[in-house]
Amino acid sequence: MEELIAIIRKWYKTIAAACAIALVSSAIVSLLLPEYFTSRTTFIPANPHMMDRGNVFGAKGGDETVYLFGGPNDVNRLMSLTASRSVEDYLIDKFNLYEHYEIDTSDVQKNIG
Repeated sequence: MEELIAIIRKWYKTIAAACAIALVSSAIVSLLLPEYFTSRTTFIPANPHMMDRGNVFGAKGGDETVYLFGGPNDVNRLMSLTASRSVEDYLIDKFNLYEHYEIDTSDVQKNIG
């Protein structure tokens, strides 16, 4: 272990310089590459309980706190929905993404990435 520490101390400047060059060059190359896949979405999560009659008309009188965008359980529910394969398949079918990006549907690796 002491030998390893001695080697790292001896080559510290060279290792740090190589890492810095790799970091800067990879950042420059990634910024210069064309955007092959780009997409944007506006997603506003709303708490489904905000439409309850008691919440809309104030009949509960503040018995329980209702958050406008939901609590932790609602956030977990939304995150699991956005990561689901069925939503991904629905969007691919709805917008004909295989055809748009000229992806061969018989290819085994069509869903990777």
